[in-house]
Amino acid sequence: MPSSFGGGAVLQGTEPLTVLQLVDELRYGGTEKVALSYATHLNRKRFRSILGAFNNGGPLETEAKLRALQSVAFNHNPSELRHFVRDEGVNIVHIHSGFPGDFEAIRAVKDAGVRCVIRTSAFGWLDRLDASGLIDFNLFVSRFALRRYVRHSGRRLESVLSKSWVSYVPIDATMFRPDQDRAKELREQLGVSEDTLLIGRLGKADGRKLDPFLLRAISQIKRLSSKFCIVLLGGATDEVRRYVARSGMQGCVIEQNGPFTESEVANHLAGLDIYAHSSRVGESFSQAMAEAMATALPIVSQWSPYADDGTPEMVENGNNGALCLSPRECARALEWLLNDSELRKRWGQRSRAIVAERFLVGDLVSSYESTLLAGASLVATDKPWVPPVSSGRVMAEAEALRSYWANYDQSVRLAWKKLGATEHFRTLASRGYAYSRARSAYFLARSSLERLRRQFGNLHGDPQAGKK
Repeated sequence: MPSSFGGGAVLQGTEPLTVLQLVDELRYGGTEKVALSYATHLNRKRFRSILGAFNNGGPLETEAKLRALQSVAFNHNPSELRHFVRDEGVNIVHIHSGFPGDFEAIRAVKDAGVRCVIRTSAFGWLDRLDASGLIDFNLFVSRFALRRYVRHSGRRLESVLSKSWVSYVPIDATMFRPDQDRAKELREQLGVSEDTLLIGRLGKADGRKLDPFLLRAISQIKRLSSKFCIVLLGGATDEVRRYVARSGMQGCVIEQNGPFTESEVANHLAGLDIYAHSSRVGESFSQAMAEAMATALPIVSQWSPYADDGTPEMVENGNNGALCLSPRECARALEWLLNDSELRKRWGQRSRAIVAERFLVGDLVSSYESTLLAGASLVATDKPWVPPVSSGRVMAEAEALRSYWANYDQSVRLAWKKLGATEHFRTLASRGYAYSRARSAYFLARSSLERLRRQFGNLHGDPQAGKK
């Protein structure tokens, strides 16, 4: 029987469900690309996808048009969104992560009659949407994000899993793949020789993420058997440029300013030999890193257990890459890879295999469709939400998550022990978790040390220094 919902009639089994993928802006960001990927790969016989931006439009409108997708921007107007949902007969709204006005947006779609709202949570923080009860199902981009949510909500894991699930970012391994022709094109574009190894990082020039961590590591590399360059895909911040100038690294750092289309990103990644990643605030899930893994690149990544930390779910330390807490560890890993072509190949092959096991777009979209169909049961009836997973699967997943988190905690403790006292303190002070408190403590300790040196002299230098 047809049932009236969200301004449109839905005849189960004959008419596709209309799903609105709602993001902040239609720009080339990680969150927006995920929404576009879901909209593109959903079964179009069962689902009609619309790509929407609550705030502003952007270049993804053109990308959506090329993929025969409808796109719309609401310019932060809840009333416009409400009327659109009713007129288009939207059945399910999927809001991707948080953005300015997300609460007003969801209130608008609920007022329009939408009974099923799904949210992708990139970081696992609680917000007004959780307190309001407006979200019917949560998708978390990593086990890390889910763990944070469980801790902050105070709920049992099994209770959370009845209306939540981990759904990694889907990666198209046919788009992102090794390609010698594209690799040659990039080298010609950059003007580097074939025997020069390219270390790349992909990400916008954002001071909240990009810092000189990788460059500090590279400056510590001592023994090399080949030439190399660092390619910053997306550009660099002024802080990074100043570090490059001070350290005399201008000749080996290349900036490629974005934004890039998906095909341009694939072309650039195919030309790299090593993918190196760092972020001041960590990563719940790095889509750029996953795309590099699909391109069969070995990974060297900053590890951030003091901040957002989904990276260990992507990088198997010593199998497809290296997780590094300090620039010294990062320098050592890069030195290994730069000097060993077989290691680069072996780690790269394992990277692509991990993508095939965990992040393939086909597998993840299939699971996502099951979630949408569970939402369809909420759409078509007055019954409560029907979870897309059985209670047995919930119990099994809860056990697997607890085991993973226990192993993660143990590996973090062991890794911290390997750091020197100064490295440990500077790692906490320079980025991420408790940033302002740790940074203040760092500078307080440094100023106290300088005061003691002036008072008593440098114990490793001139014993008369304190008397001058």
